[in-house]
Amino acid sequence: MPKRVGKPRTNKGPWKSQAVANRRKAAEERQKAHDKLTPQQLLARLDALGLTAVKERAKLTALINK
Repeated sequence: MPKRVGKPRTNKGPWKSQAVANRRKAAEERQKAHDKLTPQQLLARLDALGLTAVKERAKLTALINK
């Protein structure tokens, strides 16, 4: 195959860094809200969503029984 010629596209636009910052801030807020929940609340949340999450349930039940 011949070598690729020309400049690589490096300019991602001025909005990209702002969008990344917004997503990071929203993720940190969701993580803080999740950290405030008790193991019982987390288990109830899994039940409400109808998720199997076998490993997560095992961790939560171990924390509850501890």
